This record gives sequence, C-alpha cells and structure tokens, in this order.
Amino acid sequence: MDSSLDGHEFTPNVETTTQLYLRGYMPKSDPNAAARQAALAKALRAVRRHRRLGVGWMAWAMDMPVRTYQHFEAGKGRINIEQVFRFAEVTDCDPIALFIATINSAPQLAVRCADNKLALALVKNLDAFDAEVGDSILALRAATIQQVIGLALDLLTIEAVTWAAPTGLRQKRRTPDPEAPQADAVAPQASTAK
Repeated sequence: MDSSLDGHEFTPNVETTTQLYLRGYMPKSDPNAAARQAALAKALRAVRRHRRLGVGWMAWAMDMPVRTYQHFEAGKGRINIEQVFRFAEVTDCDPIALFIATINSAPQLAVRCADNKLALALVKNLDAFDAEVGDSILALRAATIQQVIGLALDLLTIEAVTWAAPTGLRQKRRTPDPEAPQADAVAPQASTAK
C-alpha cells in the first residue's frame, strides 16, 4: 500500500516507519505507537527521577504548563521530537538514548547513558565516520558492522566492569566469560558441623 507524506511517495516498511518516527510523525495505523509512547514515558520519568527533579521544576524549565508537561511525560499524545530534545537539554541526559530506550522498550538504558552520553557518542562517531568514508559505507556488510561494533562493546564491557568493581556496582557481561563459573554450577559450601 502506497502512502504519501509531504508530497513524497513511499512504501511503508520497518525502515520508513523508523524514519517517520524519528522525524516526529506517528502513522495513524502504527500498531506499535502506543507501546513506544509508554516506553518513552517510562524513560522520561526514570531520567527525571534519576536527576531528582520535580514535575513542577521540569515544566518551568521546559517553559510549559505543569499539566502539559505531565501529559508529555506520561506519553499522552503524539511524540514531539523537539520536546524530547528539550527534555534532554534540561536534564543534561543523552537524547539518543531516550530514543533507543523508546524503540527498544528499555527505559533503564536512558538512565544508564544519562551521564556518560554513550548513545550520543556512538552517533557522533558514526557521523564522523560518514563524513570520512561517505558512499563507501554502502559496500560494508551487515555482518562486518555487527562484528566490529560487538568488539567495541566488548572493550567497553571490560572498562565498565573494571570501574564498577571498586564502586560495588554489579554489571552483567554482554558476552559470557568462558572462564566464569556456569549458572548451573554449584559453589562448594563451607561445613557448618561443629
């Protein structure tokens, strides 16, 4: 089924739906719209609470009435990309992580990236890569891209686990460690006999 948006013809598919979503359009027949709005609401609320900011202060900082802000944070109405970027600016969080958390229904990702801006760093590096390589990107195979990004994330996993250990944070490893005990292995228990 062909549709029209801004005078351009296109055939809806996953890619165009994502593009429309990121441009702020929500197709009327999109069955996932409500789920994305709920995921965005959870991510916004989680980041605001992580920053220990009140609803009234957020409304003031975003220059909107409290009720309007409450509707925005609750995911009511269409997703407004400008408001999401304004929210990220006010809370000093990662705007890209908000969108990824929305698409993947993973609100805690937005909180985890709020301080270090991990997703934004990935996008900025992708932008620099695009500027340097240009159309040669078309020649890259998806499997190669996934492998290279996987290796980069493995390095970040090592860094995160190294820094998390002294602070007492427990992090799940992205890939299983072959030398780590298996989940079904039972650790020997000390004898309690006297």
